[in-house]
Amino acid sequence: MQTSVRELRKSYWSNFVVVDYARPSIQASYLITYYPHYAQMTLEILRLLWSEFSCDREVKACFFGAGPCPELVGLTQFLGDRSPKTRTLIANIYDIAAQRWTPSRLITQNYIIPKSWRGKLFLNSEKLDFGQKSAFENIQSIVQSQKLFVFQNCFNEIIDRSILLENINFLFDNASTDSFIIIADLLYPHNLIIFEEIDEMVDVREEIEVLQAGTLRVTSSLPIPQILKNNLLTGEDGLIPRSRINFRFLALRKGDRISHNYDDIPF
Repeated sequence: MQTSVRELRKSYWSNFVVVDYARPSIQASYLITYYPHYAQMTLEILRLLWSEFSCDREVKACFFGAGPCPELVGLTQFLGDRSPKTRTLIANIYDIAAQRWTPSRLITQNYIIPKSWRGKLFLNSEKLDFGQKSAFENIQSIVQSQKLFVFQNCFNEIIDRSILLENINFLFDNASTDSFIIIADLLYPHNLIIFEEIDEMVDVREEIEVLQAGTLRVTSSLPIPQILKNNLLTGEDGLIPRSRINFRFLALRKGDRISHNYDDIPF
């Protein structure tokens, strides 16, 4: 397992990540060393939005590049803490390696989430590469009915930024009024450029409101089991337990488009 953890960490040192997630040892390494922190990323952002992000009895959410769905864990923990009236969550998971992540996603769905949330979860998973042109057109009707969209830790696998921005712009066009968009990723130079470009895109869209934005430094609230410290994350040869995570985020809400047509205003 130590070999797989080293391999995974080395791959994440690059601006553009290429990992064979089909290998069980790589998925296990991800679940142990990254997954808990990534779940907390989503949770901490939602906590910042608690006064704005109100939910009904049923919530529909899309997660892009979610893999084993740590973001879903963050959302369900938030719902359990702050939205007791929410009893149903319909989660649409889109990932270029959706099929490969099935074993880990089932762990999330069947074992992790039930420990923190007692509502009904309906999880739909589909292969989707939002680095491809017009990727969201086939899910347009789904986009139009969602309360929440989450892009997290997926930008460093994007090669053509212009296509990604086109797809996000399509989402902005088709998302329903009073829907929320959360974008969060690690502080790679490539990712920061994408954030700057999204900022520029948001600036010219009057109906997209920036609720929160910036950089967060989150200390893990999950203690590392002693068995992992003794046998896996021993502190030797780079196998150091991660205690905190730094990331950039952007939390948006879509409102009503402001009209500049004043011809019918009586004066």
